Amino acid sequence: MKLVIRCGHHAVRSPPCWKQDTEPGDDGLLSSSPPASLAAGEVEVKKSFIQLNELEPPTGNHDQYDGREAGGTQQDFSNSEREERDGWKEVQPTLRERNALMFNNEQMSDVHFIVGPPGETQRVPAHKYVLAVGSSVFGAMFYGDLAEGESEIHIPDVQPAAFLILLKYMYSDEIELDADTVLATLYAAKKYIVPALAKACVSFLETSLEAKNACVLLSQSRLFEEPDLTQRCWEVIDTQAELALRSDGFCDIDLHTLRDHPAERIPEHSRGPSLPGGAALGHG
Repeated sequence: MKLVIRCGHHAVRSPPCWKQDTEPGDDGLLSSSPPASLAAGEVEVKKSFIQLNELEPPTGNHDQYDGREAGGTQQDFSNSEREERDGWKEVQPTLRERNALMFNNEQMSDVHFIVGPPGETQRVPAHKYVLAVGSSVFGAMFYGDLAEGESEIHIPDVQPAAFLILLKYMYSDEIELDADTVLATLYAAKKYIVPALAKACVSFLETSLEAKNACVLLSQSRLFEEPDLTQRCWEVIDTQAELALRSDGFCDIDLHTLRDHPAERIPEHSRGPSLPGGAALGHG
């Protein structure tokens, strides 16, 4: 059985399964009557700090603070204000869900990132602790020997959309990928050493791999040092060589990639004047 105790002017919350036998005091707090020998100041301490072994089952449905001060004065809180103040955490039953509420949230944030190249930046609030436990890079940045004391950090080499995907995963374990952001997200995951997100990006690329993007992904897989993705790209090029070599991405393949994978891998029927520009791909 779990108890949530709020000291001071807050009421004591308890599971609704308890029987409704008694009524709370006029001040909204659950406390027993103090001995007559106690002074007034000692009575107030008793009300503010309730010992676990003195708790008795509450009598009514007091799952939320009823807006009363310790002196019994009703405060003027609307339902929306009360929910905004302290109810937003209570409606989420799991730690993951409560943590997810803090994603891209200014509340309690202690660091801000200016993400993106000049002219395309986005300001993103975050919480150092959450980032540090999810990434060794952020851990060293905030709590290491060379920790940065700045409250605003510029990251010009990461796309804002990709950075938000990275943070959302770190806050909630949720990954949302699409074809437009997956490569940028993979870069962010590699930069900040978040292997689970990087693996998800590679899996996404492998499932979306086809002849028209195989050459582009071939170059990118080499840059990101993803040998399994590189192998899959060559397999697609082997089986659909003519379509792959006619794609725009073929002209962007760097020389190092071609040297690492000699022309013997390309089927014989794909060589000759049918290649882009009418040039034949030989063994030299």
